[in-house]
Amino acid sequence: MFSADELESKLWGGFSLYALPALEQLKQAPATTSKEREKAVWRLIRWHYYKKDYLQAIANIQFLEKLHGTLKKNYIVAKLLCFIRLKRFHEARIIVNRELRYHYLKSVIMTFFNKFKLYQFNYWFINALMGFMEEDQNL
Repeated sequence: MFSADELESKLWGGFSLYALPALEQLKQAPATTSKEREKAVWRLIRWHYYKKDYLQAIANIQFLEKLHGTLKKNYIVAKLLCFIRLKRFHEARIIVNRELRYHYLKSVIMTFFNKFKLYQFNYWFINALMGFMEEDQNL
């Protein structure tokens, strides 16, 4: 069985038909370490977000939430972005309000930028956030 890192290379290297089911299998394998399962799920979240399959990305985030009980900052931001892309602003607003209450939304966003370091993803994030702010002004 390949590791999540090896499968990520295959996923983005043109072998997604092979890599996606393998990542799903790794995600579901109870004998696999929690860390490796988390890596597999993170690769799936990123792939589904890139493919604009936001519902599947959210499903993977919820899988992690059940697995660990809580979410790391980068997963919180990914969930927020998915809700914004789906125009589910009420759910996005709940996340923002909860994170603001705990005073680390800025930290969450900076964690997100540091994890990805991808110009294109940062561009999507800024556009999504601007869309969220415009929607908020219309209420």
